[in-house]
Amino acid sequence: MTVSYSLKVSQSSMCSFARLLFMWTGSIYKLIWKEFLLYLILYYILSAIYRFALTNEMRQSFELTCVFFKDRILQVIPLGFILGFYVSLVISRWWSMYKTIPWTDGVCQLIATHIQGADEEMRKIRRTIVRWLNLTIVIVFTCVSMPVLKRFPTIGHLVKAGLMTKKERLEYENLQTPHVKHWLPIGWACNLARKLREEGKIKDDIALDLLLKKFQDIRGDVGGMMEYDWISVPLVYTQVVTIALYGYFLAKLFADQFIDIDMATGNKYDGFPIDFYFPVLTVLEFFFYFGWLKVAEAIINPYGADDDDFELNEIIDRNFQVLYAM
Repeated sequence: MTVSYSLKVSQSSMCSFARLLFMWTGSIYKLIWKEFLLYLILYYILSAIYRFALTNEMRQSFELTCVFFKDRILQVIPLGFILGFYVSLVISRWWSMYKTIPWTDGVCQLIATHIQGADEEMRKIRRTIVRWLNLTIVIVFTCVSMPVLKRFPTIGHLVKAGLMTKKERLEYENLQTPHVKHWLPIGWACNLARKLREEGKIKDDIALDLLLKKFQDIRGDVGGMMEYDWISVPLVYTQVVTIALYGYFLAKLFADQFIDIDMATGNKYDGFPIDFYFPVLTVLEFFFYFGWLKVAEAIINPYGADDDDFELNEIIDRNFQVLYAM
């Protein structure tokens, strides 16, 4: 579920953001620690080979390779530009995906206002309409979210949860189509609203029009969720960013090695004045760039089960509570 830290920074104070660095859930440390550990292992393997296993001639070849990567290869990859634009695109898409999530509060208020009648029959009708709307939402949630699909893996689970009756299940399953039938419960709600208008249970056409527009708003929202699930960020762009990042740090494995002296001249190489056994600046750069990519990786599909993904199961439960409060 989404990690909320707003209360921790509700007041500006000394080191208020610095305190967030000690959080683990949803943190950069949790996202990149495996890649970071592997990178350090590879770095120290190369360092140990250079320091203890190579002959003088082989050391010179290794040193020239390191200088080549430092002077040439790292200047070829515009990593900051590529990665920054990609993450900006993914974050914009992430927020738009959140805005498509449907909530039933508004339509429930309209239904309670415009579908008249205080008897038990009318109360059941109002709840039935909202249940159908929730059924549409859950059907789409199962298509885009693995946690929701695990909760409702079959139509039978929707029946057991009270979202669908056995009669409705038969009608739903008898409609043969290769596509997702999330629109069918919305159709039931629209037909029932029209029938209620004919019976005078909805007082005028304006009220009916308001209800139908709200029904279609929900259909549009869930349709938008399916579109985001169907149309991803172009694969080629994701591949370019991934290749650029991994290629950059593969070159850094050599470029950031400490090398002693030029075996041909006996002089120290420029840029390697101090023997750093721990690559401090490389580690900082690794956190910046890999953290950037991991942010995009974590939120490119926010309907999943990562720490910062949207908790759709909680939204389902909340919409149920609104239904039974009517």
